[in-house]
Amino acid sequence: MSTHLYFFRHGQVAANRLHRLCGRIDPSLTDKGRQQALACASIIDCLPQIDAIYSSPLRRALETAELATGYIAGLPKIVCDNRLLERDFGEIDGNLSLIKLIKVWNYDCSFTKSNYGEESLLSLELRVDSFLAMLREHHPDQHVLVFSHGGIGTAIHTILSEDATRTGNFFKHFHLKNGEFASFLL
Repeated sequence: MSTHLYFFRHGQVAANRLHRLCGRIDPSLTDKGRQQALACASIIDCLPQIDAIYSSPLRRALETAELATGYIAGLPKIVCDNRLLERDFGEIDGNLSLIKLIKVWNYDCSFTKSNYGEESLLSLELRVDSFLAMLREHHPDQHVLVFSHGGIGTAIHTILSEDATRTGNFFKHFHLKNGEFASFLL
């Protein structure tokens, strides 16, 4: 039995456009972000019947989920799950610093430790792995939509990758842009 997970990264917010870390800060979508969310509906319309929908409770993900599913009849209610929150970047959340950005997403520097008060990558992966285990248990042989954040999508990809070595840049092999879609088999 396999669970089909259809993952959407939220639409653009101003912090994304400005290349700032956007963890637990809670901005609304930009006009472009709302357009990206609405474009997700055409992808959803081509998917098999959806059995469950989960979203991060942060506004940008939940707004994307509501816009993407709002005009499609017969979909289940959106369920918010805190395990889908973006990684907490601590004191540098909302800031711009390429050096700090590289340091907080680099396994070699920060897999088990915090450089700036951010959630460790290990903690992020354990949280996401718990969510995936719940999906396997409660949604076997089902099709599930998930609306969340870039870090969560990358963590899912990393957890499910058979060759994940947990070294090097976290985004080295996988990164979703705003409004992008990925499919996973659990």
